[in-house]
Amino acid sequence: VNNINRLIIFTGFLYWLAHSLTRPLIAVHAQQLQLQNLQIGIVVAIYAILPFLLAIPSSKYVNMFGEVRVLRYGAGFMLTSGILYCLSQEISILIFAQVIAGIGQMSVWMVAQAMVMNPEVRSASIVSSFSFYNTLGQLLGPLIGGGLMQYVSLESSFYSYTIICFFLLLLTLKMPEFTNVKRLINISTLQTFEESLTLFKNKSFVVMLVFTFLALFILEARTTYLPIYLYSIEFSPMLVGLILTLGSASGLLVRPLYGYLYNKYRAITISVAAFVGSLSLLFVTPLIESFYGFVILMLISGV
Repeated sequence: VNNINRLIIFTGFLYWLAHSLTRPLIAVHAQQLQLQNLQIGIVVAIYAILPFLLAIPSSKYVNMFGEVRVLRYGAGFMLTSGILYCLSQEISILIFAQVIAGIGQMSVWMVAQAMVMNPEVRSASIVSSFSFYNTLGQLLGPLIGGGLMQYVSLESSFYSYTIICFFLLLLTLKMPEFTNVKRLINISTLQTFEESLTLFKNKSFVVMLVFTFLALFILEARTTYLPIYLYSIEFSPMLVGLILTLGSASGLLVRPLYGYLYNKYRAITISVAAFVGSLSLLFVTPLIESFYGFVILMLISGV
């Protein structure tokens, strides 16, 4: 693994570490600010609104400025959001922090994935290492966030997020620009939307999009609102972090079975079964109050 590959791998690791460290804590922080349920929902949702609008035309700007430069901008936005999180003692600052974090994290993750698939660095080893360290970041984030909240303070989690984003920015500054990428700068923003809309004529794409939406909806419910419920029944922050980590860990452990399942069953059958199972678990959640009950729930949910 050469130097540029290491930088890409650790960029993915730091991104997921930062993202999974703070994501479960945002709704809890909003609740501690004594916001109403609707306001908490707005704070959580605003994170994704601008990235949703920018996701399609963002490819144009990646082509214009280059992957590494956009990656640096994204890391800079994440660092700025960390500073804002540390200062967010009122809803307006918290919402602004969420907007900046959403744009920054979308940019970093989008470009990091594209860089892994770039012909200059792509290989089986880089893809597998990238996936492994991404998962490691997802596992460690909730544990670190929960531990800091329990033994130090909630604010210390935001300070840690800011420090991680600072190191992420330093990593991006050490990356060289790729040399084999053709820059397509004559495509208008409107054209990018028009080209994307043509994908909706493909039924397979629409089905995939629907199931992706449903999967992310369930994931957001698990990582955002489950912590609030767990705190309400007096679970410690460390146990909440552990429960969330177990959900990610179970998904990692079952990953080797994906190939076998997709060879044996149709993709649509697997997707429907996974969605129905996950949705059913959401309805069961309010009936569970024991730690081991949630451990079993998250192990099944992660799968």
